[in-house]
Amino acid sequence: MTNRKWICCVLLAVVTLAVYSPVVRNGFVNADDKMYVVANRHIRHLNWQTAEWAVTNFSNGYPTPLTWMSHALDYAVYGLNPAGHHITNVLLHTINVLLLFLLLTSATKRAGPSLFVAALFALHPLNVEAVAWIAERKTVLSMMFFLLTLAAYGWYTRRPGVKRYLAVIALFALGLVSKPMVITLPCVLLLLDFWPLKRFTQYPFWKLVLEKMPLIPFVVASAWVSIVGQRPIINSVGTIPLALRARIAVVSEMCAYPLQMLRPTQLVFSDPLDCARMVDGRFVSRASFGRESSGVVAAPCASISAGRLVLVSGNDVSDEFDHFYGTVHRR
Repeated sequence: MTNRKWICCVLLAVVTLAVYSPVVRNGFVNADDKMYVVANRHIRHLNWQTAEWAVTNFSNGYPTPLTWMSHALDYAVYGLNPAGHHITNVLLHTINVLLLFLLLTSATKRAGPSLFVAALFALHPLNVEAVAWIAERKTVLSMMFFLLTLAAYGWYTRRPGVKRYLAVIALFALGLVSKPMVITLPCVLLLLDFWPLKRFTQYPFWKLVLEKMPLIPFVVASAWVSIVGQRPIINSVGTIPLALRARIAVVSEMCAYPLQMLRPTQLVFSDPLDCARMVDGRFVSRASFGRESSGVVAAPCASISAGRLVLVSGNDVSDEFDHFYGTVHRR
């Protein structure tokens, strides 16, 4: 790595750590921190029983065993001192910023624009929640494995081989068991084949698709387990009209999120399906409550996997999906 890259990495790390340093003075919050850490007796020990519980537990609606184990490791080190748990989140985010910078410089060979994009990712308000909220460990952790998988794939394409591809599979699996949001990664790899790897000129499209097939069983397994774990929520939102779900899945997600990235205002940490409520069995729009409409937004490639028509999450209006999502409120 050149001296210029080292300087950029140090600069990014220092700025990120400095900006997020105030979070160490924060405590636990009532939203989810109690379930994940404070009142979670299962993370009090680092042993096989904890690992077995982490694999079989679906209290957050989908499988995140690696995230649970990271909380257990934090408890072993920090106990119930929230500063330590916050420090881990900040360090993971800093690692993600550096990984993004290195990936971009490798792809573009341009350190300046890569530094700007990495800094924007480091400091953008949409990313604050995942770093400052202890319960959102799953987001920064899964993002780390997402970026590591991209790096491993680039390494594999330089000299394809079974061992290198196994590294891609392993990192992808670790991302899935941190948070299933990385489920769209096989599609992202195809985009990388187009640019910057330019493999479409070297191989036919069908061969590149076939190359991703070993990842599909992990995608199917993660999706199935997530849907099973979220079945109560899926059943409960059946009363919400399909038209509204379609609007959430297509219109808001594909139009509003880019605007939210440019104008990150009126952010909210959790707004469970607040764009629609049932009162006495009758569907009532949010406008009836607060003269405010809202839309859930997401990267289009993640829309279907996140289950917007199926709605496999009770927090479909939330900033917690920071690396993939944002929320727009229009007065």
